[in-house]
Amino acid sequence: MSLTSKPLISVLMPVYNSESTVRQAIESILNQSFCDFELVIIDDCSTDRTKEIILSFNDQRIKFIENSENLKLAACLNKGMKAAQGKYIARMDGDDISLKHRLKKQLNFLEKNPEISLCGSWIKHFGDSQVLQTYPLSDEEIKIQLLFNSALAHPSVMFRREIFIEKNLFYAEDFPVAQDYELWVRGMDVIKFSNLKEILLLYRSHKKQHTKLIEETKNQKTARIKSILLNKLNVFPTKEELELHNLISDRKYIYDEKFLIHVQNWLEKLVEHNRSSKVFNHECFKKYLAQTWLTACKDMAKYGLDTLPVYNKSVLGGYNKLSLTDYAKYCSIILAGKSGFYKRKNNG
Repeated sequence: MSLTSKPLISVLMPVYNSESTVRQAIESILNQSFCDFELVIIDDCSTDRTKEIILSFNDQRIKFIENSENLKLAACLNKGMKAAQGKYIARMDGDDISLKHRLKKQLNFLEKNPEISLCGSWIKHFGDSQVLQTYPLSDEEIKIQLLFNSALAHPSVMFRREIFIEKNLFYAEDFPVAQDYELWVRGMDVIKFSNLKEILLLYRSHKKQHTKLIEETKNQKTARIKSILLNKLNVFPTKEELELHNLISDRKYIYDEKFLIHVQNWLEKLVEHNRSSKVFNHECFKKYLAQTWLTACKDMAKYGLDTLPVYNKSVLGGYNKLSLTDYAKYCSIILAGKSGFYKRKNNG
């Protein structure tokens, strides 16, 4: 990239007190196989050595912005989007690691698929967790999953800057958490999504992400987002229905048949409302909710509840015909659950 030309990609990285991780994060971007980018780093009034570490890099692709007051993440992201010069914006956090070919692969995908506005990827957790996190791939599947939770890893996404600016799609600054989820739902009528079926980012897991206050705030904000999307289906949930929807989203169940029937009735209600509102492709929606129903039945079967009769009676089961192999696996889960296998295993 010459000093006079605009970069093709702007990598947007807000940071705050990231002295222990920011060097590795910056290096993972500077060492990318694709080089035509600017790295826009916004320091949100760090009180540790974060700024010193950033300024120690001698690379003209780094564009350093230092806030005069602490703005918090959403405002920093908006500031960075306005300052970015690239055709594409790639998100990055100051404690994660982008794999070497990340930018190249996402850029190639977006260039070849001009109808896609935003592209994410699968991620691998490291640190306190070693989980491989997968996400749905197609636009329709991603939008359906948004009804239950975010379907994109925020630090993995790359999107077309022009579309977001033109449609005034900036982050909601009253969302201290889940601001990405809120933005995807708000923009889903004009954005087409995709995820690449490969790991392009290593996501650092640590205990600071899961404090009680953060989790409570996140639960409140995500419940608000889900309500907005349910309203699109002409579903206006009661407090109890929204709590049920959140339990299904998080796979946190009450292990009795009465609760299972509540899950069944709620999912069937969503199918019928989508049939009339046509918010989502109805065949895809039926299949997704049928899989959600099967997952709930299997999860509850692990703890001694024979869920197969209820599963078979539901119209949801009819949307997802089990093969003989899948049927046998389901029955084995029920038998293991009745024998107490999962309880013994989980209790060590």
